[in-house]
Amino acid sequence: LIGDPYSKNTLNPKFEFHKFLLNYLSEKQYFKLRKKYLKKTEDNYWMESFLSNEKNFQDTRGLWWSGTFKDTVAYAYINDYGSSANSYLFYKILKEGLLVDRWKSSLSYESCYLSIFHTVGSFLNKEKAKEMLDLLWIKVLEGQFKPNLYSNAYDFYITSYVDKNKSMFGEFTFLNSDNKQQIKELLYPNKVDSLRKAHYLLPLGYKKVVMPVNYTE
Repeated sequence: LIGDPYSKNTLNPKFEFHKFLLNYLSEKQYFKLRKKYLKKTEDNYWMESFLSNEKNFQDTRGLWWSGTFKDTVAYAYINDYGSSANSYLFYKILKEGLLVDRWKSSLSYESCYLSIFHTVGSFLNKEKAKEMLDLLWIKVLEGQFKPNLYSNAYDFYITSYVDKNKSMFGEFTFLNSDNKQQIKELLYPNKVDSLRKAHYLLPLGYKKVVMPVNYTE
């Protein structure tokens, strides 16, 4: 049992299951079982911390989106560093081998993929972010994550630390002047497909969107 059963904004994909349980258990019974579950193994603690940090980050940004506060400078700092706690937490998890089966299954959901992208962009320096990506790639090679998680995370690294208008693997799109989804310009347009192949990805042309303006393969 993970996540906040009372929040519709929770990143936990099992939200509907929480509601189902609450229909058959009293609130006291529910939280008694939840507390017992969280004490079982240490990995539950890491997972809960990761999801809780992400929820707090999203809730804080939501205050700006809802108009609760309108300080654009504050929002910029929140956007850049609001997920820093998770950045270093996820680095620790990868570095110390704390990524257990429960993590692998739960992080296969797209919502949790997004959480990982946020960790990439919130390090205080790009060198640490690159170290985390190297650790993440090892987990891909071990079969613990899909290659597209790595490629998306790497492109998030490029937009966060190198050039916000470009990507390496061609994973990110924008809405062009024709109101169509188009892939951002490529960092290495002459070898994007060879890079994708080396990372177990299909050629860029398989995507049903407008190709980057500098795509040459």
